[in-house]
Amino acid sequence: MKFGTPVICLLAALLAACASTGPTPQAAAEPAPAAQAAPPVEAPPPVPAAPELSGDVRALLAESGAQLADGPEGSVRLTLPGSIAFASGSRKVSEPAQPILDRIAEALLEHPGWRVVIEGHTDSVGRELFNQELSLKRAASVLDYLAGRGLAADKMQADGRGEHAPIADNATAKGRAANRRIEIIVTPAED
Repeated sequence: MKFGTPVICLLAALLAACASTGPTPQAAAEPAPAAQAAPPVEAPPPVPAAPELSGDVRALLAESGAQLADGPEGSVRLTLPGSIAFASGSRKVSEPAQPILDRIAEALLEHPGWRVVIEGHTDSVGRELFNQELSLKRAASVLDYLAGRGLAADKMQADGRGEHAPIADNATAKGRAANRRIEIIVTPAED
């Protein structure tokens, strides 16, 4: 049995009839039910703003001689190029880096309320495992140096990043030199 065309025509006629009929007199006389207001939606609590380092601390850190850049959540990122901080293949803090680290320590001692992450970075020359270990040893040396200047070791963390966070092209000597660095991230401490 074929229902195709006659059924479609019947359905189209029924739909057209329903669409053309207006409301019944009884329906027109009844007032529309009042729209119920949706219950108020509570706004999420505001996210507290991240604390920021005071302008005094920023100014003192900027005078340290390290390259200063703003980081996330009110932090400051200080960068010491590897050519200043360490001799090639060494984990001992170099003499040119010591006055810079001394100024950073002084600034943080004068203004408590911070946390520090010290990141060691290398270029990609050599074995990856060696670079990873060297970057961690260099970060730990900087942490030890700063702790020796009076900063609380429990407010600092050393992190070896190895060759995994380059900021320049490792294919050039200039790029490799830029990638060999120490970054000190100073963040206001949560109370």
